[in-house]
Amino acid sequence: MSPARYMQQFRLQDACCLLLSTAMSINKIAFRVNYRDAYYFSNMFCRNLDMIPLEYRNHFGGEK
Repeated sequence: MSPARYMQQFRLQDACCLLLSTAMSINKIAFRVNYRDAYYFSNMFCRNLDMIPLEYRNHFGGEK
């Protein structure tokens, strides 16, 4: 795995944790895990997890 791919996976894993453990908005989570654009973050999330961040939050635990 390339360093860039590793970092991408690490950031998305962090985003998943934030989605399940906080009520932070998708925009705030995107910025928190170092994506400058929430739209790009959502696209990368969907490419890697086959669902958008909001679907992930609703499916795996909902907001706290």
